[in-house]
Amino acid sequence: MKYYLWWPIAVILWYALYAYISKQNNTADSIKWFILTLAMGFCPFWAIISRSSKRLLFDALLYDTLLFIGQYFMFILLGCAIHYKFINWVGFGFILSGFILIRL
Repeated sequence: MKYYLWWPIAVILWYALYAYISKQNNTADSIKWFILTLAMGFCPFWAIISRSSKRLLFDALLYDTLLFIGQYFMFILLGCAIHYKFINWVGFGFILSGFILIRL
């Protein structure tokens, strides 16, 4: 059970940071953001989680959900969704609903 106390939080924080660095890579005119984005992309958490997982399918679904939540919500907070239209938000709702339904 201790296993689930650290990695879900770590995944959310990792991908929130990844979203921030990706936004900086997209908007700033500096090679350092590109290198940071590339370096973070080479370090997926999934390799660590799958090694010690007892329920691989559940952990994979949870990991993907947390990845989506951490990165997507950070992009929203950073203002990347300012040009979203209603249909984009409907799609976002469908994705969240799909994650919830797949857990049932």
